[in-house]
Amino acid sequence: MTSQAPLSPVHHDTHSLPTTSQHASPSTDAPVVSHCSATDDIQAICDLDELLSRIGFGRFQQRILVLCGLGWFADNANSWCACIATILPRVQEHFDVPTKTVGLMSSCVFIGMMLGALFWGLLSDRWGRKLAFNATMVIGAVFGMASAFSPSFPVLCVLLLLVGFGVGGNMPVDGALFLEFMPRENQYLLTTLSIFFSLGAAFSSGIAWGILPPYSCPDPAKQPADAPPIVCEPSRENNGWRYLLFLLGAVNLAMFLARILLFRLQETPKYLLAHGKHQETVQVLRVIAQVNRSSVEVTLDDLPVQYTPITAEKTSEADAKSGGSPDEDGVLDGNSGADDLTRMRASPTERLRRLFSLDALRPLFSQALIRTTLLIWAIWVFVALSYTMFNVFLPKFLESRGVGTTQPPREQVYRDYFIYSAVGFPGSILGGWMAETQLGRRGSMIVSTLGTAACMFVFVGVSSDAGTLASTCAISLLSTVMYAVIYSYTPEVFHARFRGSACGIASALGRLVSIVAPLLTGVLLEQSVSLPLYVSAAGFAITGICMALLPIETRGRAN
Repeated sequence: MTSQAPLSPVHHDTHSLPTTSQHASPSTDAPVVSHCSATDDIQAICDLDELLSRIGFGRFQQRILVLCGLGWFADNANSWCACIATILPRVQEHFDVPTKTVGLMSSCVFIGMMLGALFWGLLSDRWGRKLAFNATMVIGAVFGMASAFSPSFPVLCVLLLLVGFGVGGNMPVDGALFLEFMPRENQYLLTTLSIFFSLGAAFSSGIAWGILPPYSCPDPAKQPADAPPIVCEPSRENNGWRYLLFLLGAVNLAMFLARILLFRLQETPKYLLAHGKHQETVQVLRVIAQVNRSSVEVTLDDLPVQYTPITAEKTSEADAKSGGSPDEDGVLDGNSGADDLTRMRASPTERLRRLFSLDALRPLFSQALIRTTLLIWAIWVFVALSYTMFNVFLPKFLESRGVGTTQPPREQVYRDYFIYSAVGFPGSILGGWMAETQLGRRGSMIVSTLGTAACMFVFVGVSSDAGTLASTCAISLLSTVMYAVIYSYTPEVFHARFRGSACGIASALGRLVSIVAPLLTGVLLEQSVSLPLYVSAAGFAITGICMALLPIETRGRAN
């Protein structure tokens, strides 16, 4: 790779990423300095990171940031879960669903997310990031709009499971694509995508606030005390939840069309290099350099000439050297090297074998790590249980509140839920700041988690509108801080050799508990409205204790 005079300016559509056909053939006159050996897979990826760093961060990466951010805005777990939470009481009225089973809606979304994360991760490593990047969005769009026409509750649950299947792949695939286009020194910008994540939840709950009250069955809180019982025809008067589902699906469709019409996305260079597509890798790197107006020129001589095919034996050997399997999502563990190559080029069967290999788990139960491992997994379990029990049923909790027999009007319920969602936006920023103070990761997690538990007990005890709103806002802010630090601490505390296994199991445990939590909440609600809230608060308190018992602080520690 050589540094040459700046490239001649080429004019492109400002709304699109140029295609490889817009590039001229490489120059062969300048001297070439090769940094990769032909058979050294680790050096190959290391040099690709070096190439991206020398090209630098510019307009290409800025467009990728916006592209991935809009995906996280429209098609993420938070926005769809906020949608499910707001429509849950209206769907229950529409189909006359018992309280103990209405939580199946949320459980189906979480089941779909878990299956989607596994499937799309495998597909993106096998067939490329670009296909999965677009497909996950269109699946959420199609089945989101289709769910608006559900004739029954079981059909609605099945369609929401398929929505979750698309959503489950969106975040890890978008995150992996984002990281693979970023220079190493700019990969920290992945955390900025959480801003779009929070905005998506606020958008979803804000639309619900505008749509659901006027297009639902009459609100009992607005009826005079001596009024006769309300009679509602759901098929005619209670279709606001259908409008909301269709609208969110339409937003996903608009984002998908923007991805394929306004942006001509390239396959990631790391994926192309891992599959031996050298010419395509060089072309994509030239696209990046040209869009960024970089003077760096890339030639084929900067890349390995050939790869030795990855066999099961070589994959096992690479695993033995690296100490375990990489993170399935490719986001928690941002390391390059042999892990990336063996992961993307191994068969799905081989990848599953490595993921669940006991050899990869053995270091996690060593004398030095067993306490940390078990506490981290317990933290993910109790956080998933406590947060899901509260968040999924929050609109229903809010509707059941009031002084005496007076219930708050639905406009107020949805307004409060919108404020609850919006207050979480600064939480991730606050969490990042707190984690770098003297509190560190552990102190920040303990303060935010025990604070969430305390506010949950306050929420149970207050009955005034102001007290309810203040306590829910505090819960939203503190729980977002808690999650921001947990997502930072978990990959930091484990060595890169087995980080993927530890984080993958923690995430899987959280998913499984999130599936069960809505059903458990429905059963508890039939006994008492306050009972699931007490269980949730106790779960946060237990989580805080587990955090206090963690033996390792990761602030300032090299990873």
